[in-house]
Amino acid sequence: MTPTVRNDVFLALKPAAGMCNRLRAIFSFYYLSRDKNLDYLVIWESCEKYCPGNIFDYYIQIPGTEYIIWKSVPWGISANSPSRMSNQVQMYKGVQLIERGSKFAKEKGFFTFYGSGGEYGNSNAKKYSGRYTNIYTHLVLNNKTQAIINNNKKELGKYIAVHIRRTDHKKGKQESTQNYINFIQKYPNNYNIYLATDCIKVKRHLFKHFEDRIKIITFNHRHHTRQTSMLDAIIDLHMCIESDFFYGTNCSSFSELIYQKRYYDNKLSIDEFKTAKEKGAIGLDKFPYS
Repeated sequence: MTPTVRNDVFLALKPAAGMCNRLRAIFSFYYLSRDKNLDYLVIWESCEKYCPGNIFDYYIQIPGTEYIIWKSVPWGISANSPSRMSNQVQMYKGVQLIERGSKFAKEKGFFTFYGSGGEYGNSNAKKYSGRYTNIYTHLVLNNKTQAIINNNKKELGKYIAVHIRRTDHKKGKQESTQNYINFIQKYPNNYNIYLATDCIKVKRHLFKHFEDRIKIITFNHRHHTRQTSMLDAIIDLHMCIESDFFYGTNCSSFSELIYQKRYYDNKLSIDEFKTAKEKGAIGLDKFPYS
């Protein structure tokens, strides 16, 4: 039996995977909720490995959206399920929250919220995909977090940003560090540099190469798959979005979101637009300023 949705009261999503996968899911499903004229609920569950922390602490709430924290029950404390994770009952507007694909969904034959680490329709529904549509209109930092970005930008002045993903990225999709160096060297030396990377080794290498032009940098990475905190990742994301020039990583949702936001914010140069197309971040053929 394939579980079906039984809920015409609201549209709910529990975003999964890493931070930018979660962001694109949140905004893609938000526009689906607008089209269906349903209230929108985002159910947040932190993940120490891939997405530690609460993203609601850093962004302004999306209009017409409610946020709740998912209550999970640790292994071994449920009297009914002593050897596995128990099913935590949570309600919203009188409806039990049941995740698609969960044990509850299989038992009951329906679900009331989606769990997704990507866009609705797996990016095939262009209307809800950042490759084709401006879904990030409401991706707005709160004042406290934006102040950090503003201070960093003031410190840097004109700057080039690069995003280099390494630690959990398939080696076949990675570019050489030299490619990023070549990109930086295309521009005058009076542009400073912002490094966004999850890899401490890459950060140290580029810092040695461009030390005089890197004014903002930390080396406090965690020793896990994703080595930076959520706040560090959010700062990296928006420093890249607001940079003068940007070069990202192949097949990375982080870089793709940056290219897409820059496209609709009219920040892409023609060369960046071509690169974004080559990297599959943009599906449109029209350069935005032509």
